[in-house]
Amino acid sequence: MSQPRQADSRAMKDSRVVNDPRAANNFSAANPAAPGLQNRSSVPSPYTGAQRPRAVLASPAATAKEKQPPSSLTSLYSAASAPSRQTAPEGPKTPPRSSGTRPAYPAFGDIPPTEKLRPLGHSKIDLSVRWVTKQPDGLHLQSRYGTLRLSPVGSAIIRVTFARNTQPDPKVHPGIAVDRLEKFWMYRDSGNTLELTTDELSLQVDKSTGAIRYLYLDEDSGQKQLLLQERKRECRQLETASRSENSPKACGMQSWLFLDYGKEEHLYAFSPESAGIPLKGSARYISRNEGEGLPMLISDRGYGILMAASSPVFCCDIPAYGSYLHAENEKQLDFYFIAGRKKDTLLNAYAYLCGKI
Repeated sequence: MSQPRQADSRAMKDSRVVNDPRAANNFSAANPAAPGLQNRSSVPSPYTGAQRPRAVLASPAATAKEKQPPSSLTSLYSAASAPSRQTAPEGPKTPPRSSGTRPAYPAFGDIPPTEKLRPLGHSKIDLSVRWVTKQPDGLHLQSRYGTLRLSPVGSAIIRVTFARNTQPDPKVHPGIAVDRLEKFWMYRDSGNTLELTTDELSLQVDKSTGAIRYLYLDEDSGQKQLLLQERKRECRQLETASRSENSPKACGMQSWLFLDYGKEEHLYAFSPESAGIPLKGSARYISRNEGEGLPMLISDRGYGILMAASSPVFCCDIPAYGSYLHAENEKQLDFYFIAGRKKDTLLNAYAYLCGKI
């Protein structure tokens, strides 16, 4: 009789354990085969109060299935937006760190906002040359719109400066270490064309439009090879800079230099820290953070353009907006045209102008 009573007492004890909610979790943990006894409300969510763990490497199969990005920025502007990903519930958002009064500066290779790609509307720009004077700092060409100055720095380097309704600043940009004028150069005024010549370069200015054609003098053949030409109609534009996140205290001018590139020409933005990025048929910032060097454009036709600008600069080559170089906040349009058949020649000229060598 004693054995049945012991069995009944064990059964009653087990039932108390099962019915006791405080012991349900321990019981279900020790008995995984009894899912009905688990207290699901007490199991913490793996994503509550924490972020979803990040994947480190994708499998080769998954990588092959991913869609490749567009090859040009023109398709990026027209591409549909990517579907949003499902993420875990986010915790309370923390406010972004304050950077003080220092404005955000676009990174090298960033895409400019669409609203900045279309040049500002304006009244008629008269760049026709009215008179020419030779000054100690170069050749001055006066128009109703402003003053164009051509200053040969070397036989293959010409500084081109344009200021609206005033004279160009004689000082060089703080990022430029070379302040000199080439001794051996000459100019000739013949009818509708004015030509400035050095041992390696020839700049031909159309006096009716103010547009410049940049030609290389081939010593072997004695012929002039066209490297680049500015747009024939309204090739330069300067407008008062407006306040923005990049220029909260704008007091200078926005500048546009409109260019006519060759159909088969390839353009690249130069950066000492990384490989250059292609610019043909796209729009990209070619400037870097303040203090990291001046922006430079390189062409496979044998020339480079170094922009003497501290504000953000981008290059646009989209047919809907035009081909131009744009500086957001400068007192004048200021750049150096460099001729060189090899890329190393152009990079050495860049280092020379910036005081690196």
